[in-house]
Amino acid sequence: MNSSTITFNSEVTEKDMIELTKHASFLKLGAILCFVGYSLFDIIFCIYNGGLDPNNPNQLNILGWGTFLFAFTTSMVYFGYKRLPYTRGKKAFKKFKKMGSTETKIVFHKDSNVFTAGRSSHTITPDKNMQVVKTKERYLFYFGKGLYSPSFCISATSQTEVVKVEKIMNHLSNTYPQIKVETKEQ
Repeated sequence: MNSSTITFNSEVTEKDMIELTKHASFLKLGAILCFVGYSLFDIIFCIYNGGLDPNNPNQLNILGWGTFLFAFTTSMVYFGYKRLPYTRGKKAFKKFKKMGSTETKIVFHKDSNVFTAGRSSHTITPDKNMQVVKTKERYLFYFGKGLYSPSFCISATSQTEVVKVEKIMNHLSNTYPQIKVETKEQ
């Protein structure tokens, strides 16, 4: 290992992929959009079908159905949001495993401020959209907010790995002061 690079070698597990999906920003945005969409649908349903006419005897019936529909869709969004990281994470791990070994190598190049990750040494350049989330066992790196934006995780169980990540973050804070490590409880 030369002094201008920091290298991580790790075995990717299904739990790593689930954690990467669980804290991704696209998942939170999707849940918010579903909740807002279903709420608007429910309001339009109630207004269109029941009207706001006090002389309408069916208005309470329509509002009752609207309330039921709202409660049902809200619970479906909530439970879907809770279940989605597990299904997407398991699917991503199966795809990753199908490509060959689950070993991965991540290298940070200090001189050019880029990461190379994976078997094909895919180059990832940090920018203002980079997010770093620290959980109990991992550091999760996200480069963008989209569904297919690059991301990877580094184990935080070894003190040497934690020191390496802190060196990377100190180095990147000079170029991108808005990038901070966000701590999340599991």
